[in-house]
Amino acid sequence: MRNKSFRPAGERKFVVPGTFASLIVLACYALSSPCFAADVLTYHNNNARTGWNPNEVVLTPSNVNASSFGLLFNLPVDGKVDAQPLYVSNAGVFGGTTSLGSHNLVIVATEHDSAYAFDADTGTLYWHASLVSPV
Repeated sequence: MRNKSFRPAGERKFVVPGTFASLIVLACYALSSPCFAADVLTYHNNNARTGWNPNEVVLTPSNVNASSFGLLFNLPVDGKVDAQPLYVSNAGVFGGTTSLGSHNLVIVATEHDSAYAFDADTGTLYWHASLVSPV
């Protein structure tokens, strides 16, 4: 039986070009992403619903206080917000086929089966979708 770690002289180990390119793209993405944004893509930060966000680097007990932390906007929606709003940093936003750039978004769902995407920094509404069937 041949040892898996043995390579005859002259035999080279090659990385599949697609795999190598994928690694380069992932490395570039990781290095270009802002390290201060902690996306909240599911309820309570993870599938275990623990509420712990191990990637949070900005909020600390010393800076979460009445003078530096609190309500930024009251934004109009068509009903009560029962679900946790989700936060997505640097999301591509489009108006039809025109790029509006990358923005930090808050995604909100309401009890009237609507979903909204608001700019987390300015409160601008980028899209609204009603998920109610017309039937």
